[in-house]
Amino acid sequence: MIATRTLTDSSVFSRPFPAVPGRTLGILAVIGATVIWGSSSVATKAALAELPPMVLAFARLAVAYLVLRPLVGRSGARPASGPLPALLGLTGFTGFVLLRNLGLGAAPASHGSLIEGGATPALAMLLGAALLAERPNGRNLTGMVVSLAGVGFAVLPRMEQGFGASLAADGVLLAGTTCFALYTVLGRRACVAGGSLAMVTGAMRYGLIALAPFAVFELVATGAPMPTPAGVVAVLYLGAGCSAAAYALWGYGLSQLPTGQVALLGNLELLCGIVVAAALAGEAFMPLQLAGAGLVLAGIWFGTVSFTLPRLSLRAHASLVPIAAG
Repeated sequence: MIATRTLTDSSVFSRPFPAVPGRTLGILAVIGATVIWGSSSVATKAALAELPPMVLAFARLAVAYLVLRPLVGRSGARPASGPLPALLGLTGFTGFVLLRNLGLGAAPASHGSLIEGGATPALAMLLGAALLAERPNGRNLTGMVVSLAGVGFAVLPRMEQGFGASLAADGVLLAGTTCFALYTVLGRRACVAGGSLAMVTGAMRYGLIALAPFAVFELVATGAPMPTPAGVVAVLYLGAGCSAAAYALWGYGLSQLPTGQVALLGNLELLCGIVVAAALAGEAFMPLQLAGAGLVLAGIWFGTVSFTLPRLSLRAHASLVPIAAG
């Protein structure tokens, strides 16, 4: 009679299902955030049709804070406080969300996806090198160059859609994108020590405090808006999805990955934005956009995936050999 040892033998693995490495979870978290953010320009444009930009920014973050605050309390922690969370709130929430809403009020939704998807990764990598002394390796830099080339191919077919007509609004969007790139770099420093959810929630609280005067002023100047059910759904999605879930995932990714890798994965946002535009607006993919999508994915894969193959020890090989049971 023959007995055969299986791969669950304790001599090979300490347990049947090994824990997923933190780096892998970080990559998945950043990808999840970029997928969600790919739809944010379309949702923001729809919400701006019913709510003024400053009120929308405050409402979106208020919904997100109401989602995240109980989760932080349930973990036994409290929202982070101090100068660094305050700076994160001013850059990643007050500055980015407010400037983004103001820019999208005059620019097409596609411009938001193109500018944010194209500029954020490069800016974050440059700021990471300048402020955190992070030095991207050759694979990271090559992957970023290839990925940015793909972004260029994806942008070219849309250049004819009137970038010049909304040049000022595009500049506002770029300023907001710079704020978010700075948030990403500072967030790496803040989240790497752990407690990323408490840090994100604390920063969001400071962002709400800073946005409150702008929202009140706008309400006094324009009157209270009366959004339709569709507008309410858009605000809830922006708050619970694009702010609460996406920022929490992004924060966890920053706690596990260097800024350069997070920035590289951020190129996926542009692809997701193009897919959402195609699905919701019926826009067909052009050949250059398909080529650009392939380059973006290739650059991300090259810059983040290691070619190092796991090596099995002789002991592991021996454990798979049938053993006579007598």
